[in-house]
Amino acid sequence: MNRSNLPYSLFLILALVIINGCGIHAPVSESMIIEDKPTKIEGFRDVIRLIERKPSVSYSIYPGNFRDLTINQHAKGVDTTLNRLWQIGISGHSILIRLRNNFSLGLNPGAIFNFGADFTYEFFDRTYFTGVVNILGSGEIIVQRKILDNDFIILSLGASYRHEQMEYRLVSLKPSRTGEAKTKPFGINLWGIRGLIAFPYLNNKDFRSIVGIYKEPNYNILVINLGTVFSF
Repeated sequence: MNRSNLPYSLFLILALVIINGCGIHAPVSESMIIEDKPTKIEGFRDVIRLIERKPSVSYSIYPGNFRDLTINQHAKGVDTTLNRLWQIGISGHSILIRLRNNFSLGLNPGAIFNFGADFTYEFFDRTYFTGVVNILGSGEIIVQRKILDNDFIILSLGASYRHEQMEYRLVSLKPSRTGEAKTKPFGINLWGIRGLIAFPYLNNKDFRSIVGIYKEPNYNILVINLGTVFSF
């Protein structure tokens, strides 16, 4: 890290920690997919030496009618609003640990309440299995294959199952018509395709973007997930 960028970097990390969301973080272990060549891991010293810190951001975009489709089932008769923090996953201090040449682990300490972890395993040439989970009950499983790898673009495409916890937040503590004022978290199951893309010619070589398009069969809606992982 350039010392001249240190104050800016510290400020950014602090800001990201403070606004940490409740959603799934973007998996930092996918770094192995975009590296020039497999990282050589021969022992514990290599594992320690190659640990990196990588901020990440993830955001799930739900359709405008999502509230109308779900409120009667999960917050009927209560003055509530959808808690958008459950759609956001932010970490200013995710940790990348390369354990083997074909296996990496990511840890997201979160803001205490939203610890998460992810891993990526290359089980076949240019084919990867990635898993993500957080302590609040959200997670994702991805099977992907790297289909482009040149000096301009690296692209990996795959299929994904994503489970996101959602919640309605009480606006008023006044009793509802039934005499109770309460809501409960509920899960959303998403199935879709997901792309990981990086541009090696950029100065920040490890900057990568994530785009996922998912279908929720129960409510028959489309959900888009956007994410990014980068280095200083």
